Amino acid sequence: MWKRKINPNGPAPHTVQWVRYKLIGTTLYRGVLDKSASPSADPDALTSGTDVLVPYVQNVMNNPPAAQLAALQAVYPAMYPGGNPVPMFQYFCESVPQPRACSDPLASTNDPTHVVGVIITLIVQAPDDRDADRSAETGATQGQGRRINPN
Repeated sequence: MWKRKINPNGPAPHTVQWVRYKLIGTTLYRGVLDKSASPSADPDALTSGTDVLVPYVQNVMNNPPAAQLAALQAVYPAMYPGGNPVPMFQYFCESVPQPRACSDPLASTNDPTHVVGVIITLIVQAPDDRDADRSAETGATQGQGRRINPN
């Protein structure tokens, strides 16, 4: 069995890492920190500083300003259902008979320890080097993460 590391140049195998993503404007930042550095510390506090966060993806358009959202929806009507911003992370929690969005009032719990899946949606716009008569190319990609350990 093989395991991939979050950072191939990082810690030894089997080291737990905290990962934080933060959207500031249209740039998605990422911070990674070994849990072994401070096993009892607050991961939120440790990964929120500018010394840990680094630019990861630019031109993220999941939640653009209203005028830009309207322009994007005119070109890509299916990308923004109902003309609304698209959440970058959607969390699903344990629930019976099947997992539900953690924000769903019918979910059994919305506690982070009961998250069983995450859907990540990134809408990104190409850099603004287009012709004057064309809109910038914008694309969406989606991925899913699932918990595989039951405890």
